[in-house]
Amino acid sequence: MFIGTCLYCEAGFMRPSPDRMPAMEKYKCEECGKWQWLKHSRVDPESYSLDMVEVDEETKSVKIVKEGKHN
Repeated sequence: MFIGTCLYCEAGFMRPSPDRMPAMEKYKCEECGKWQWLKHSRVDPESYSLDMVEVDEETKSVKIVKEGKHN
């Protein structure tokens, strides 16, 4: 379970974690409607703004290009 707060409005949320981790999920805040990326990890879960992540649609991969913990 990913328990965190929105990067923008600080609304709390809980997201179920996938079976295989680490994994990335694009999440839209239910309060403010802004998107963010969640890194599901049993050891070090993190949140990233959209500009901190690069998505390769061809290979279906996500790469963190700017570090900075938010959760």
